[in-house]
Amino acid sequence: MPVSHSVDPRRPATHLRILGPLRVRRGDAEVDAGPPQQRCLLALLLARTGHPVGTPELVDLLWGPGAPPSAVNTIHKYVGGLRRLLEPGLPPRAPSAYLTRHGHGYRFTAGPEALDLVLFRRTVAEAKAYARGGEPAAALDRYAAALRLGHGPAGDGLAGTPAALATFARLDGEFTDAVLDAAGIAVRLRRPAPVLAPLRRAAERDPLDERVQAGLVTTLAAAGRQAEALAAYRSIRERLADELGIDPGPDLREAHRRVLTQAGPPPRRTGRAVARRRRWLRPSRRSAGPVDQAAEFTLNVMPEYERAESKTFDSGE
Repeated sequence: MPVSHSVDPRRPATHLRILGPLRVRRGDAEVDAGPPQQRCLLALLLARTGHPVGTPELVDLLWGPGAPPSAVNTIHKYVGGLRRLLEPGLPPRAPSAYLTRHGHGYRFTAGPEALDLVLFRRTVAEAKAYARGGEPAAALDRYAAALRLGHGPAGDGLAGTPAALATFARLDGEFTDAVLDAAGIAVRLRRPAPVLAPLRRAAERDPLDERVQAGLVTTLAAAGRQAEALAAYRSIRERLADELGIDPGPDLREAHRRVLTQAGPPPRRTGRAVARRRRWLRPSRRSAGPVDQAAEFTLNVMPEYERAESKTFDSGE
């Protein structure tokens, strides 16, 4: 359930990025999130935003089976440092607007105006609702807005354990699913441009994921880049043969055939790809009102978020 925040409006707004390298900004200034392990703790809590994470799980995420006896005390120390970082001037023992104690663990909660992951999920939910309502153009616009929030692998460079790697990989999987859903709509509408850049990044991140590579091949062809599409197909075919000793699967073969024949949209994803999809909004029936209201909210938040990011985050990339 969303939690209302009592953030002091007199303080500069806090903005956090987890869909890429961890970034923290207060107002127009980027803030150092502390030593590497404290940064990793913050990134893990952001990745699990809205959900409590028990202290034993945090220990496993940060240290794995080789945790030192002081691990729990170290986590408490890091949490104190993060509270001071996120809310300077917060009195001791005063409740935090973002990072709260929950049983034997902690929970981070933020709204879409503060955390890119929350804004991404809300915008993707709107895109899915528009797609289900038979408004593909509006859906593609919302997907494009959501995909602009991606800046690379989630928590890039911070994970030091298999459990932390898996946590950030799940966020990358969310982003990839959104890219592929957007690509399918973009090809059908003959508007591939908004999805090409994020689709390329997804293909670079998962060079052996055939559904991603098939989406890239099909979208390149839809953009009129047949030679590049065929080169991409040859590259993945060779990589599959060299690294896995297998031939392209049905999705890739179908994408290749469509390039050669200039057929329509990419193949429908089935099996494992469908099982991995996350549905963040499931209205029982179409109702333009709630979708329009949600979209209006995000349309108000998104430009402000992107303007704020451009001042500091993007200047360093």
